[in-house]
Amino acid sequence: MQIAKLQRPSLGSWVPFSVGYLKFNVDASVNGNYEVGGIGGILKDHNINHLVIFSKCIGLIDRTGTELAVVLEACLIFETSKWKKNSSLIIEFDCLTIIHWINNFGDVLAVFANDVQK
Repeated sequence: MQIAKLQRPSLGSWVPFSVGYLKFNVDASVNGNYEVGGIGGILKDHNINHLVIFSKCIGLIDRTGTELAVVLEACLIFETSKWKKNSSLIIEFDCLTIIHWINNFGDVLAVFANDVQK
């Protein structure tokens, strides 16, 4: 999957995305430092129609692992969907560590390297 860097809108503004794109808003949560994690997301089209909604428990995991798991789950859902052929994917999430690793693969912790490389 190719990753394109998009311009970030100014704080508080909303910018609609174009026809031909789908957007996955995802989030992850961990109860404690290394406890039970949960992930979820909503895939929408340019008309803001909800195409997929998911939520699941992912077991014992740390915060960074949970954030990475939700991004991977969104990619997996899109890659196996009927929309992959005619659409590009935007994933919106809020983990600066994962964003940094995508842009600077050399900084990835070894334990997460295989997942970030996906």
